[in-house]
Amino acid sequence: MNRSKTLYTIIAVLTLGAYAWVGLHLTTESGMGPVCLFKNVTGIPCPSCGITRAMILFLNGEWQAGVMTNPFAVLAVVAMLVVPAWLVFDVLSGKPSFLQAFRWLEERVKTNKLIWIPLVVLALANWGWNIVKNL
Repeated sequence: MNRSKTLYTIIAVLTLGAYAWVGLHLTTESGMGPVCLFKNVTGIPCPSCGITRAMILFLNGEWQAGVMTNPFAVLAVVAMLVVPAWLVFDVLSGKPSFLQAFRWLEERVKTNKLIWIPLVVLALANWGWNIVKNL
């Protein structure tokens, strides 16, 4: 399997897993407690804690509450809408546009501190926000 097929397969499986995860939490009374391994071990929420809850709030039309729960959920929703359509487009058209965009972004993030430093700062700020909210 070449690198592009591997990437497309991994991204497709992760996207389907994300849909299944959100679907599971939509169809059950989420009395499972925190499923975050980091939070279970340390008692402190991780930067992504609350994304599933926020996505469910978005699906219920409660956008402000969703953003307040975890702003990273906006990125997750956009990714879950755009990525599957993009993968299907590439498969049907035979063009590797997703792979090209992935490689372009990967190269920029690896080599440009003006990109990855703000991303790290945003992740740390979101982590602090989650800790303050005691998710």
